[in-house]
Amino acid sequence: VHIPYKGSAPGLADTKRLCDVAFSTSFPRVSPDGSTVAFLSTDEGRKPLALYVADLQACEPRRIARVNSAHAFSWMPDGRSIVLSQFELVDNARVFADLFRIEIASGAVTRLTRSARLTSPDVHPSGRTVVAVQYEHHRSRLVTVDLGTMNISPLNQFSSETAWGVARWSPEGTELAALRFTRGAGYDLVLLSADGRLLRELTD
Repeated sequence: VHIPYKGSAPGLADTKRLCDVAFSTSFPRVSPDGSTVAFLSTDEGRKPLALYVADLQACEPRRIARVNSAHAFSWMPDGRSIVLSQFELVDNARVFADLFRIEIASGAVTRLTRSARLTSPDVHPSGRTVVAVQYEHHRSRLVTVDLGTMNISPLNQFSSETAWGVARWSPEGTELAALRFTRGAGYDLVLLSADGRLLRELTD
């Protein structure tokens, strides 16, 4: 697991090693209080893919729960649980991605959605909603999910011309940075309002 800690030349960053404990790791994310890092790992190939947490000082990883697929995840603001997406079998021919919550203390897994085709969740600073990418065949859009009711609200519409990728809330929860792909133009990082309106393009 590596994180940037000191900038050097513009656009570049030096890194330092935090943990040397796993054969393969992905999607590291630091807890809201900055004391712990969570990541997905196969534990040197000896165990199935799972969610781990490790103290950033001692870096002694603890296996929390097995997961079915490697997707980005998000801490709840209180640091007690993590919301992630993973694939689940729907029938003999289909698997859909849904949202789950994993408790850090116990490893208990709670399913939040069913057959919703959601990936890359990011929890709002209030802890009440999640922004995620929703898929329909080859198309994608951004949606918010109310964690109380599980109602899904689209921030934009499915389109054959525009696809959406990972979105992340600003610290205040008033804006979203999101990855957008436009047919014939390529990828851009864009800034959206909380209700999905385009504020500005951050890349050319």
